[in-house]
Amino acid sequence: MILELSKQICSELDKQGILYMASVSLALNIYATPRMTRDIDIVIELTEQNVEKFVQIVKDNFYIYKSAVENTYCFGVKN
Repeated sequence: MILELSKQICSELDKQGILYMASVSLALNIYATPRMTRDIDIVIELTEQNVEKFVQIVKDNFYIYKSAVENTYCFGVKN
């Protein structure tokens, strides 16, 4: 389920032109012996123009506040 959800999110990020990368734990499972960490680590390039796009991509599968994403962008919080 986690891998399928990751593929779905990455596909939508691609469609919206939002740059991203999957972190080592997810990528490692694709290229090496899988180990379950039960998390998804995707780093995105968050810009003022793509805040709304990102919220729309993840809102159906995750609990998210648009204002929290906007604050992350405005204050430069990176994690």
